[in-house]
Parts: sequence; structure tokens; C-alpha cells
Amino acid sequence: MDCDEGGAWAYAGRVYCPECRRVFPQGIFRCQGCDVDLVGTRPGGTHELLPVFETANVFELGLVRSLLLSSGIPVEIRGEEILHLADGMITATVLVPADRAAEAAALLDEHVPRDGDADEAPLD
Repeated sequence: MDCDEGGAWAYAGRVYCPECRRVFPQGIFRCQGCDVDLVGTRPGGTHELLPVFETANVFELGLVRSLLLSSGIPVEIRGEEILHLADGMITATVLVPADRAAEAAALLDEHVPRDGDADEAPLD
């Protein structure tokens, strides 16, 4: 991912929702969830992005996105477009601005169960 001359996030061939900041492929013109028109660049200035979460589970990805966005942390998700087609064989990576990465990681550690967590009860 590169930053364009205007300082906004730019990811070749993508458009963005100015409300939820979700990434869409070219050819989509409106965010269904926010009911707003998409834009060609992300608002918010230049950001170095760092990965904070990776999953092959589309439901877990939705939980992570909602948790971060509701906390005001911008989110970039790579690999989401094909995640549901790959049946657990491919992962999506959640990236956040570097200056919010520690906050995002702490939030996810607190609220998102991971495989092997000791406090999870086994299924019988």
C-alpha cells in the first residue's frame, strides 16, 4: 500500500467508505452499511499501517472490525474479498495505523478469544 501525493491512504484499484473506512473494489459506488457514496482516497492523513490480527474466519473478522471501528481505530483489511471463497485456506490481515497498533492489540487481546485460550471451555 502506498500513500498518494495528497497524503491520504491509497490502495491501487480500491475505493473507500468515508464513514466506516471499509475498502471496496472498483465498480462499487455506495457503502450498503453506511448508505454513503464511496471515495477514491481515504480521509485521515498519511499512516504507516501495522498488522494486528490475522484470521481465516469471516465471522471473527467481522467481530474484530466492529470492535476496532467502534473504538475509533481506523482499519484496513487485506484479503477479505476472497476469504469466504477460500474455506479456511487463506487469511485476511487486519492493519491499523502504527500510532494506534498497541491500543488495537490490547483491545483485541481483551475481547477476542484466541485458539488455545485457557479460559475457554471445551465443547462436549
